[in-house]
Amino acid sequence: MRTGLLARNPMIGVDRPRVQHREMEIWSTEEARRFLELTKDDRLAAAWALLLTRGPRRGEVSGLRWTAVDLDAKTLSIDRTRVVVDGKAMELDAEDGIGSAVSSAR
Repeated sequence: MRTGLLARNPMIGVDRPRVQHREMEIWSTEEARRFLELTKDDRLAAAWALLLTRGPRRGEVSGLRWTAVDLDAKTLSIDRTRVVVDGKAMELDAEDGIGSAVSSAR
């Protein structure tokens, strides 16, 4: 055997673990309303409402900037996302994906 190479795959004959499927639990309309009512004074109230009512990803909400908000047109553009890489937050261009870091978060 050469250094670093195995003569046989050690995974041959190993049973794969079984995936346990759980049914997704979702809030009722009343539970969602109650949550929004209880968090209305939270500094992240707008984020909670956006996450709950529009369904963006957590990183998309974290990466939002005021330049993405058009109050007159009542629109919001998801143009970047925030991810954690090696313990550090990074903002990435949403269209180009992970390969194009826009800036490091402080």
